[in-house]
Amino acid sequence: MTAYLIVTVTATGSAQQLASYRDRVGVTVARFGGRYLARSGAPDVLEGEWAADQVVLVEFPDLEAARAWNVSPEYQAIAPLRTENADSVRLLVQGLE
Repeated sequence: MTAYLIVTVTATGSAQQLASYRDRVGVTVARFGGRYLARSGAPDVLEGEWAADQVVLVEFPDLEAARAWNVSPEYQAIAPLRTENADSVRLLVQGLE
C-alpha cells in the first residue's frame, strides 16, 4: 500500500548546504521507488498558522520502501546537510487502499 512522507522545513543554517541536500536527495528517493508529488515554498494557507519555509510530499510504493530509504547509507550520508541546517518535522503515513 502506498506510503507518503510529509515534511515541513524551516531553514536555520547554510542555504548552500540545503541546496546541496535538495540537489542530491532526489536520486536517493528514486532508488527506493519514491517520487516527489509536491515541493513548495509558498503553500496557500487556508486555515491556521503556518511557520515553515517549505512543505514536501513524497510518495513511496509502501511503508517498507520509505523506511528502507530513510535508513539507507545513501540517504544517511546526506541527511546531515538537512539536520544541521534546518528544523523539520517528518511524518510517514500509509495511503488508503
